[in-house]
Amino acid sequence: MKKTSKKKAIKPKSAPKSAPKTVKKSTPKPIHEEIFTVGRSIALVSAIILAISAFLPWGYTDYVLVTGFAGKGGDGLITVAIGILAFVLLFIKRLHLWVSLILGLIGLGIGAVDFYNMSLAVTKIAGAIGSGLYLTVFASAGIVLGTIVEFFEERKKKHLFYLDEDL
Repeated sequence: MKKTSKKKAIKPKSAPKSAPKTVKKSTPKPIHEEIFTVGRSIALVSAIILAISAFLPWGYTDYVLVTGFAGKGGDGLITVAIGILAFVLLFIKRLHLWVSLILGLIGLGIGAVDFYNMSLAVTKIAGAIGSGLYLTVFASAGIVLGTIVEFFEERKKKHLFYLDEDL
C-alpha cells in the first residue's frame, strides 16, 4: 500500500477581534439652524423691510413728501399687514408656504402698480420716487424668492422648526 502523506491543514491565524463598531449618534442641530434656513431668512428679512418701507418716502418733490400712508391709509397699510403676516406665517406649518408666496406676490403687485403711478406723477411735477417704494418692490420680491427657496429646503430636510408643532 501506498502511504499517503497527511498534510495538516494550516489554520489561518485568527484575525484579531476588532473593536465593537461605534454607532455615531447624531448630534441635534442648533436651534438657529432649524429656525433660520436660507430661504426662511431671506423671506423674514424681506418681510421686516416690507413693513418698514411703508413709513419711508414713496415719492417727493422740493415741497411735498409722500409715504405709503398718503390719503386714507394708502397702500402702506396693506404692505405693513402683508409684511407682518408673511413674517408670522413662515413659522406656521399648518398653513402651506403658498400663502406666504401669494402674500409676496400681492405685495409685489401693489409695489409695481404704485411704482408705475408714482413714476407718472413725478415726471409731471419734477419730483422723484422715494426709497420706500423701491424697498417695497424689492422686499416683496425677496418674500417671493425666500418662500420659493424655503419650499425646496423644506422638501430636502426632515425637520424644521414651526410654532404650531409639538416639540
